[in-house]
Amino acid sequence: MAILFLENLGQVGDYQPKLRLVTPGGVCRVGPDIAAVKLYTMFEYGTNPYWSKDISTVKNLVGSRLRSGKINRKNGLGFGILSEGVLNVTMLGGDFASLMTPEIFIFEAERLRSLKDFEQQNVRESGAYCVWEMKDIASFEANSYARNILYTGGSEKGKEKYLQDRLFGVTSDFSYCPEEQRLKVELKHLGFCSKVMERFRQLGLYTFEDLIRDLNDGERWSGSPATLNLVKKRLAELGL
Repeated sequence: MAILFLENLGQVGDYQPKLRLVTPGGVCRVGPDIAAVKLYTMFEYGTNPYWSKDISTVKNLVGSRLRSGKINRKNGLGFGILSEGVLNVTMLGGDFASLMTPEIFIFEAERLRSLKDFEQQNVRESGAYCVWEMKDIASFEANSYARNILYTGGSEKGKEKYLQDRLFGVTSDFSYCPEEQRLKVELKHLGFCSKVMERFRQLGLYTFEDLIRDLNDGERWSGSPATLNLVKKRLAELGL
């Protein structure tokens, strides 16, 4: 058996995980029947370098590439992840219905609104996803695609549900954060003040996940707008 010298493997330098927030940015609809791509933004907590006009620019550029064939539309459904200076567009299906095909583009973040096109990367060199994109967004999208498209045979109702099923208010690398900080960030991202967190403590609702499971009949946080409305309703019932 070969001897592994682990000290030479898995080097990450001085990398430190940081909180990241994921927010839906709408759907990029291309033509009547070319493609529909759900867009997300993912940034370090407390930052967001882009405005709504920047998001519109991204949608226009993605649409242009899909119409021209520079991005292979596959079966026409997909999702995009916009972070600082990087855009990941993943198209679904194609010759193999269960495959996910990512395309990576880079750009100068400060020049986004004046861009004419993105610079495409070779995923063999750049990588397909960062860990945080994979663990939160890509896994959510894979589950949603399987549930709403693959298991329904691509039904019209399933397609509508897939496009409506979007991740919201989920933060990356929370396993590295104290529970109090995690709860505070979740609530702040949903627009609730810090007093709500203290009230949660008083009521014994120590984690945001506990509340979601209670509201969702034991299910995990789905990120859907319907669940968010349930959260607000429950908070109102609790007098928060």
